Amino acid sequence: MNNEILSEDGRLYVKTPLYREDGEPVFSDYECSVLEMAQIAGLAQPTKRRIDGENYFVFSIHTYISLKERFSKEILNKELFCQFFEELLRLYENMRTYLLDNNSVSLEPEYIFYDEKDDRYIFLPIAEPESPISKKYETLLTFFADICSVEEKDVLEFIFEAFGFLNNEGFEEISFIKEIVNYKYRIEKKNEQEDLYAYESFDDDSEVETDEKPKIKGTFIISIILLLIAFCFFYVCKYEFKYGVV
Repeated sequence: MNNEILSEDGRLYVKTPLYREDGEPVFSDYECSVLEMAQIAGLAQPTKRRIDGENYFVFSIHTYISLKERFSKEILNKELFCQFFEELLRLYENMRTYLLDNNSVSLEPEYIFYDEKDDRYIFLPIAEPESPISKKYETLLTFFADICSVEEKDVLEFIFEAFGFLNNEGFEEISFIKEIVNYKYRIEKKNEQEDLYAYESFDDDSEVETDEKPKIKGTFIISIILLLIAFCFFYVCKYEFKYGVV
């Protein structure tokens, strides 16, 4: 579709046509009504406007920053990477409640925005369904790979692993997103286990130090006893030697 970002009176908007070039509507009447009236968390709410004799959905984005702008300020790490897909998954679940097709959500980085005030992503229903649907994610993952720091090796490796899923014939979008979301918890669980092992190792060292104290004390007592026995033996021998000479 011919989507455009416009500036009007110092405010930014995205406009998308309501009809394709062949005259077919992009959205059904039901979808138009829901998108205009329902406030779906994570989805920009449009208004219908007629511009140059054509009908458009117009989305106000002047209070948001672009995905690219956000990551010009922050470094992409596993938390932020997974946060994006957590919110995308939540959006799809919200849309399913209203019987909306999530295939219309644009995953082009230039049409994904971030609300700094509420710390959430804002998505736009302006995409044409693609076949295969995996193509939607190719540009997005390329964007994340480009902005990912080389220091975030785990995230970078996982992004390239995700590219492998895109080529699978049995690719399922929701399963793909859930796999990425679960990746976050696998990493957190792994880190928790490593911390636990380190804690247990520390405890073991403490126990060793505690157990050594009685051993040292016992050795000291035994040494004193042996010294006393040796002294008594020396005294007796000296006494017998003295009277034997007399």
